[in-house]
Amino acid sequence: DWAEEMAPWRGRDLRAELAQALGLTVWLENDATCACAAEMIFGAAELPEDFLYFYIAHFAGGGVVLDGRLRLGPSRNAGAMGSYPVPGGRQVLDVASISVLETALGRDLPQDEAEWDLSSAAVRHWLDESAGVLSHAALGAVATLDLPLVVIDGAMPPGLRDRLVQATTARLATMRHHGITLPEVRAGTLGRQA
Repeated sequence: DWAEEMAPWRGRDLRAELAQALGLTVWLENDATCACAAEMIFGAAELPEDFLYFYIAHFAGGGVVLDGRLRLGPSRNAGAMGSYPVPGGRQVLDVASISVLETALGRDLPQDEAEWDLSSAAVRHWLDESAGVLSHAALGAVATLDLPLVVIDGAMPPGLRDRLVQATTARLATMRHHGITLPEVRAGTLGRQA
């Protein structure tokens, strides 16, 4: 619960303060929305005009791109995939987040992703559970928007991200999807740098 720690930030216009201090135009956006934009602009792979994006970090988030444009929505929450409801009265971020993996492991993971131990049963369980909620959210988005691609990236080692992509692809294939064309699921290319 960060409410007490975040209290001094309530009511502050961070965008205006930074613009004044830096002498530059400043935009303030959600971190996962920015990660989606970074994948569009700086990513190493060619992307279709329409896709769904998941960014798995301490919490989970995402973005949605339609007609080649990152969509923000009227309340700037379009593609807030971490908040997507999943079975069990949960949201995606309650399962597919690095904070959840750290809790399962009983320790914080090192900043240096090369030092992550990915061989434990807790990691395998997290992958399975995360693939379940990601595939559920992805199928809902695809049913609504007819998206041909789901990109999964995050603040994690590339090997773990690739395993999550494989597990999500496999889980999607087992879901009832009559009348829906399953999307390709692909790893993002920027990782933590997004």
